[in-house]
Amino acid sequence: MKSQYRSINLLGLLLGLALLWLSALVQAATLTASVDRNVVARDETLTLTLTLSIDAHATSDPADLALLSPYFEILSNSQSTQLQIINGRSESTTEWRIELAPKRVGRILIPAFEVDGARSTPLQIDVSANSAPSSSPADDYYLELETDSPSAYVDQQLRLSLRLYTAINLNSLEAQPLQLDGADVVKLDEQQYQKVQNGRRFLVYELNYAVFPRNPGSLEIPAQRFHAIKGGSRSLFDNRRGQQIRLTSPARSLPILPVPEGIDPHAWLPATSISLNQTLSAPDGGYRVGEPITRTLNLQAEGVESNRLPQLPAPSSPAFKQYPEPAQLEQQTPASGIHASRIERYGLVPTQAGPLQLPAIELPWWDTRTQQLRIARIAAQTLDVLPARNAPSIPMPAVAAPVPQALIPPAAPISSANAGWLLWSNLLWAALCTLLAALWWRARQRTISTISPETAPRVGLQPGSATSIDEVQAFKALETACRQGDWQAIHQALQRWRHGASATPILDAELTAQSAQLDRCLYASGTLETFDAQLLLAAVRSCRQRLAESGRNPQGLPPLYR
Repeated sequence: MKSQYRSINLLGLLLGLALLWLSALVQAATLTASVDRNVVARDETLTLTLTLSIDAHATSDPADLALLSPYFEILSNSQSTQLQIINGRSESTTEWRIELAPKRVGRILIPAFEVDGARSTPLQIDVSANSAPSSSPADDYYLELETDSPSAYVDQQLRLSLRLYTAINLNSLEAQPLQLDGADVVKLDEQQYQKVQNGRRFLVYELNYAVFPRNPGSLEIPAQRFHAIKGGSRSLFDNRRGQQIRLTSPARSLPILPVPEGIDPHAWLPATSISLNQTLSAPDGGYRVGEPITRTLNLQAEGVESNRLPQLPAPSSPAFKQYPEPAQLEQQTPASGIHASRIERYGLVPTQAGPLQLPAIELPWWDTRTQQLRIARIAAQTLDVLPARNAPSIPMPAVAAPVPQALIPPAAPISSANAGWLLWSNLLWAALCTLLAALWWRARQRTISTISPETAPRVGLQPGSATSIDEVQAFKALETACRQGDWQAIHQALQRWRHGASATPILDAELTAQSAQLDRCLYASGTLETFDAQLLLAAVRSCRQRLAESGRNPQGLPPLYR
């Protein structure tokens, strides 16, 4: 009997231990779920709280929030953990706070979560339609969406402003980025100011955008959202988050008009304003052949992106050479709209003296304020180009200044005796001049007859020497400039040598090519041109050699610019 009693006691003890162990397993982890509100509007948010209590020695896995994605938008997720020791037993509590925004209207069931074997109970949420839009100054805060025009043309700037009016303290402001199909969006400067409406002072946060529709038809502007936190604390020692609010603007649709009839779509340029002007460099001593003239064209536009400003037509004329530079594009984005500019510079090198005609430049554009076609214009201009500074000039015959009649004494009457003496004296002087001329001609003939063809001096430019002192000095200056590698000095010395060399044209391809390469290095800004001065010097020496062999009179090559 005693042994049977002991067996029963042992069995009861084992059952009790098993029950205690099962109880410990059941109480090892508990998970609860709760929400701050069970009824919300479509444009409101709610907070879901998950609390997990578990043995401190156990590990807790994060909650799987992907179960909420089909029904809610997760705005924020924070996690905190606390550790408590009660009667020698440690317990850990982990809490998740998830800010949710409903994605649809109706009854939504928050599913059960499972963490470390613990399972929460499902929750039911009722979501109603959007609450009445806050668009009155009587409210504490409201959202406003405005465009500067009810319609627009293709490629026309449409300025869109999203404004948040608030009479209370709102923190953590965040706006949804503006994205539109079929349009380019450029974010402009943000603004913050105060405004009084119906006796209440509001703080206004304004976001500005420049929208450029690219296709005719209808431009759909979806509802824009503004997120903020109401009643939150900014103190580091106060962790109150406050209530998160979402403001939504109504969606809008704007008609987009096509390019007006009669206007070339490739030349279509809608803008608020456009100005076009030019500046010309003014060198000392005026414009001259061979000296560059810098022409700058400045195109300023409002309501146009800089990459859509067209290239201005460049003039072409045999009277000058042209060396363009890369265009300079700039763009500013103030709150009033886009300000763009295009600056074009190029060098003009006159090749001949006289009037230089720069034709007019016209740029048609569409005025979006007055809805009419306008033309930005630069008037034609004529420049007086002087010859090159070292070009040979033909002296003009001196003309004696007329003597005033009042200074001329009256002529004395000529008698018959004086007239006869004057006649014989003139005849005597004429005979004497004739005799001297005959003697000079006879002496020259005798000198020529005594010189043989082999000993006669060659008329021409010999290698290493010249009959023209100016040519020799110019060639030495050219050699010095080539050794120093100064392109401008080489250009000037080459001009002086050509003016002091042969007066008849010399057709030399190598000299022409090297001269053109030197021009591009001097005046073609922004290019990667190289120049070898020794090749030019070799071409000049070859020309001097041919001059000496052909026996030409070295009085000057043709000018560099004809």
